[in-house]
Amino acid sequence: MSIRVILFLTILISTLSCSNDDAVCTPPAGTISAETIAQQNLPPATVAIKGSEHANFTGSWSLVKGNGGSFANAKQSETTFTGTPGQAYTLRWSLSGCNLFYKDIEVTIGCPTLQANAGFDQQNTLTTYTLNGNVQEGATGMWTIVSGTGGQFANATNHNTNFTGTAGTTYTLRWTLTNACGQTQFDEVIVSILLKYRIKKIESADGTSSTTFEYKNGKLSKVINEYNGDKTELLYEYASNGQLSKVSNWLFEFIFTYSGNTLVKDEQFSISSGKVLSNTQTYTYTNDKISSYIIDYASVGSNDLKNLYTYGANNELTKSSLEFVNNPGVEIVTRTYTYYNQINLVKHPAEEVDPRLVGRYSNLLIKSMDIEGLNFADEQYTYEFDQLGRINKKTTTFLPSGSTFVEIYTYEISN
Repeated sequence: MSIRVILFLTILISTLSCSNDDAVCTPPAGTISAETIAQQNLPPATVAIKGSEHANFTGSWSLVKGNGGSFANAKQSETTFTGTPGQAYTLRWSLSGCNLFYKDIEVTIGCPTLQANAGFDQQNTLTTYTLNGNVQEGATGMWTIVSGTGGQFANATNHNTNFTGTAGTTYTLRWTLTNACGQTQFDEVIVSILLKYRIKKIESADGTSSTTFEYKNGKLSKVINEYNGDKTELLYEYASNGQLSKVSNWLFEFIFTYSGNTLVKDEQFSISSGKVLSNTQTYTYTNDKISSYIIDYASVGSNDLKNLYTYGANNELTKSSLEFVNNPGVEIVTRTYTYYNQINLVKHPAEEVDPRLVGRYSNLLIKSMDIEGLNFADEQYTYEFDQLGRINKKTTTFLPSGSTFVEIYTYEISN
């Protein structure tokens, strides 16, 4: 054998291995190669690999070193390998003909860059919030409380779990992502649970009149009206499902009837006459808002009344009118409403103290009420607010005289 042939075989054997040293090795033409290749849109923890192809040889991939990895198709020269983030693997591309030749490559599965997002800060009177942390492939998450006492998570590993806290407390909550490499990244969100207040008393600035509200189990239970030393009480009762069932005083009693959650009828009885039916009010709705109700008087020959309601583009009550049922179209009195639209003038106080579902008020604060018919004066309203944004003073101006009536609001913490 010539020196030249011996030198060729020595070089070949230094780069290739034979599975059977005793067999006659017929090496493939060219050099065996194996490598990772660039490929778009690969799944997480996945790399693209490629082995060389040679005539008269079949190839296959195998895992030499490392745990938990797999090939998409080990019989294809160009395929993908998926492993565990942070793990190092030795992958072998083997050729088999009369004998076996191979090339090994080292692959380390990288971990994705973490980007935690805990969501937007939240502020409300709710005691339970739904959180909104992000989810990232190949990472686990955990909520923790950085500051604030008395709070708890329904499931601290759930990105959109519910968090329940204590009223009057501001919490800093941390959402931490951790990948298989042990790397972490966090983001924080502030959740403020405001104290919830309800109206306790409305009284005139001159002290001649006042309305006091009492609550039980979170619901209005009694309204006490005083005028020049005279006092009357209005009592509220509720059914087991929480719906208002009765409102009563020493003169009258109102019984409410529902269809599902919708008030369809209330009946007024005269207590002083031995609980005799005085009138029945039946309600009609359009798009879940009251459009009219009829007052049907029990006494024979009485003129029954119909109240009509009109709403604007923002579902605010823009007009209410009263007419006789037996003489439709002839309005007895019409009220046209305009409103404040500023953010700090959103909530109408009456909604906090009147649990009835009649819907006679808009959610917006009334700026003015123009009245046509009968002998009423037009009214304009202005408001003053305390440090918490609550109305603490309301001034009603009667037109055209310009006389005013001032009411002072006081509050208590709601249970």
